[in-house]
Amino acid sequence: MSTLQIRGLPQEVKDRLQELARREKRSLNAQAALLLTEAVDRERHRETAAESLLRADEIREAAPKRRRGADSLAMLHRGRAERRR
Repeated sequence: MSTLQIRGLPQEVKDRLQELARREKRSLNAQAALLLTEAVDRERHRETAAESLLRADEIREAAPKRRRGADSLAMLHRGRAERRR
């Protein structure tokens, strides 16, 4: 385990952290370590999500373009016209 010293922490933040630790029946150190670990894990997930979105955009751009709208409507009309003959 590593040691981390935080300087310049506002007293209000320390007080809130101590209160949270007391409610959760943890030491101040254990509560701070837990919150820092959770924050780092969330940040890692955010980065992964952003990378996933970029990859999805790349796949979408590389995929063949689909025809939409008037083309499919025209096909439907042609098909109906052929059946009438």
